[in-house]
Amino acid sequence: MGLTQTKLHFKILREKWPGVAERVSKPMGLAEARTTNPLGDLPLHYAAYSGRAPPFAIRALLLAYPDGAAVRNKAGFRPLELAEVNYRRESPYREEVLAVLRGATDVAEARNRARAEGALADADADAVEGGVPREVYRTSADCVVCLDAPATEVVSPCGHLCLCTGCAPQVRKKRICPVGRCYVASIVSMSECTAATTAAPFDRASGGEDSPFEDEVGVALATPPAPAAVPAC
Repeated sequence: MGLTQTKLHFKILREKWPGVAERVSKPMGLAEARTTNPLGDLPLHYAAYSGRAPPFAIRALLLAYPDGAAVRNKAGFRPLELAEVNYRRESPYREEVLAVLRGATDVAEARNRARAEGALADADADAVEGGVPREVYRTSADCVVCLDAPATEVVSPCGHLCLCTGCAPQVRKKRICPVGRCYVASIVSMSECTAATTAAPFDRASGGEDSPFEDEVGVALATPPAPAAVPAC
């Protein structure tokens, strides 16, 4: 039985990588990057499953939908786990792709935790010392230390998105989260996994315009085998 795919899914299945990067730079492609098929696969899952997507294509898909790194398909796999199984050890892309996906997964899951904490009862936020407005401690734009620069650093393992690049070294040295007052194991920069690379020149002859029958044709993708060992979240 065939599956309904977006045009972005089709480009990935056909390994038109410059075309993938070009498409997600447009509004329609941005919407497609967030669209799953009936098996719960995002285009990012397809790229990871291919085992051949170059790093610039993976980054382009992550820029289009950063939270996609933490999405599990109906088989229970995130893109990182699919890439670990399907990128061969001799692949020149393997190490860079896995590094990008690991960083993106950490940040996406930290942001999800921060959003969840933002829904806590007001009484919990009122207990934060210093009387800073509770909105600052959610997934806001401001650093909770200087209250000026944008918050771009995520504290791990608590997952608070609460620091700017200038204040992160102070917190890293003290090892105490300014929000949860808990131990800081590491601080992850959101820019580390969303930095774009320059893609190769687009080949419109091979990866440009879409075929007229793409909207009507279904392509089935088999569920990948379970990895031998799934890394901890």
